[in-house]
Amino acid sequence: MASPPTAPARTPEVEQQSTGARTLSAAQPGQTRGDSDLFTAGKDALTARDYSRVIASLREFLDRAPQDPRAPEARFLLAESYRADGRFADAVRAYTEFLERSPEDLRVPAATFGLAESRIALKDSAGCSALREALARYPAAPEAASATTILSTRCP
Repeated sequence: MASPPTAPARTPEVEQQSTGARTLSAAQPGQTRGDSDLFTAGKDALTARDYSRVIASLREFLDRAPQDPRAPEARFLLAESYRADGRFADAVRAYTEFLERSPEDLRVPAATFGLAESRIALKDSAGCSALREALARYPAAPEAASATTILSTRCP
C-alpha cells in the first residue's frame, strides 16, 4: 500500500491578509517572527518618513537580534534616521557603531559621509576634517557632491 502524500515543507513566504498588510508566514531560521516584524516595521516607517517609529522598531530589533544577517542594514538605517530626525549625537553613535561592526559593508562610504555631516551639525570641529577625508577617500560616492557644498559653506 502506498503511503499518503506528505505536505510540502513550510517555507517563509509573504502572505496578504484581508487588510492588505504583508506579513511573514514563518520566521527565518534562528529568529522569531517578532524580530522579522520589527525589521519590516522599521523599513516601512522609513518609507513613510516616520523616524521615531523607525528608530523604535530598529532599536528593538537590534536589541533582540544583534547577530541577525540584517543587523548591518538596521544599524545603517538607524543612523540615517537619527540624522534625518535631527538627533545628531545619536546619529554619530549609530554611524560609529555601524562602521566599527561592518567595516566591509557597501554602505561604508555613505555612513562615513553621514558621520562627518552629523559631527558638523553638532559643531564638532573634527567634522570638517572628517568630511574632507571622506571626500578624498570616496570621491565618486553619490554623497560627494553634497559634501563639497557643505565644505564650502560650513567649513573654514
